[in-house]
Order: sequence, then C-alpha cells, then structure tokens
Amino acid sequence: MIDNFQTDLDQATSQELTALSTQLQKEAKSATHFSTNQSTLQVHLANGTVTSYNVSNHRLMRQVDEKGGEVALYHCEKIDILLHQPQCVTLKLYTSKDETYDIYLSSSLFPLEGEALDEQ
Repeated sequence: MIDNFQTDLDQATSQELTALSTQLQKEAKSATHFSTNQSTLQVHLANGTVTSYNVSNHRLMRQVDEKGGEVALYHCEKIDILLHQPQCVTLKLYTSKDETYDIYLSSSLFPLEGEALDEQ
C-alpha cells in the first residue's frame, strides 16, 4: 500500500511538472522577452502583463503584475534562471526529492530591429 501511495505521489509530481512546462511554454509564445530579478523569472507578455515565478516556502509561485499569487509547483526548493538572451531562458527547478528539471523557454515574439525592449 505504501508503494502504491509513493507511485501516485511520483506521478502527481510528474503530472505537475508537465502542466507547469505546458503553462510556461504557452506564456513564452506570447512573451516579448524574459528578465530576472535575483531568483525571480519575469515573463513580459505582449499585452503588457508581467508574469513572475519565484520560490517561496518550498513552492514555485506564479504572480501576475505583482498581484495575488498561485502555486505553480509544490515541493520546489530552488530555481536557477539562465538568461541566454532576452528571448531565451532556461529554468532549472530543484525539488524536495533532490531531483532537477530543466525547462527551456523561447519567445516567438521578437522586437522589431531598433525597437527597445523596455518600450514594449
């Protein structure tokens, strides 16, 4: 019975990671660029909305325009953010089970030549 419970817990974590990755990929497609603020990923959407992700109390939290907050992933201990360029970023998520997961994001919306990112 304990083995079945652990299997269910592992599947839930796998399903949560898949859902998180899908959500992040969806947001990335609508992003003009990404930025970081210490250990926070900021996804700048074309409509002016900024979605932020950071770890708090062993949870990856999602916040829109610095208001409210929802849990994007439970059992997340840490997040490393590698900004390759303003439109490409890799997230490394560390779980409480000492597992790591990499999620690569790339924006499909690029600024026009000569257009400043902060003007968007």
